Amino acid sequence: MSKSKILELVCVYQSSQGFISRTGALLGKQIFLKPCALAALTTVNMQPRPEWVAFVNHAPVPVRCVYADTKASDLFYVIRGHTPCAVARCDHNQSILLLDGSDLQLCRGNIHMFQESLHTAIEAKFVTF
Repeated sequence: MSKSKILELVCVYQSSQGFISRTGALLGKQIFLKPCALAALTTVNMQPRPEWVAFVNHAPVPVRCVYADTKASDLFYVIRGHTPCAVARCDHNQSILLLDGSDLQLCRGNIHMFQESLHTAIEAKFVTF
């Protein structure tokens, strides 16, 4: 059996794209509520983290970040109950959940830990770039 090939990595935020949700998430960070684990990896003060930008620019496949209630509707059954998460879109029209919210939380906003977790999940799910 050959490995499925990853065509795209989709990272899904747990919140919605609306102004109120984004403002609430920002305020939550300021008053030390539990922030979105994916947002901790990708942004700082609503701006992209330089480490995240470098990861995206050097990734072997396109990396896209979306909000759970918008562009990820076609991933509904894969991401349901698992946001924030990272999903691999593979050949043969497959979508595979690689990292869920608890996996992303363990990264603690560290991009190197995220990359290690991602590579471990890729090997465990029998997929490849």
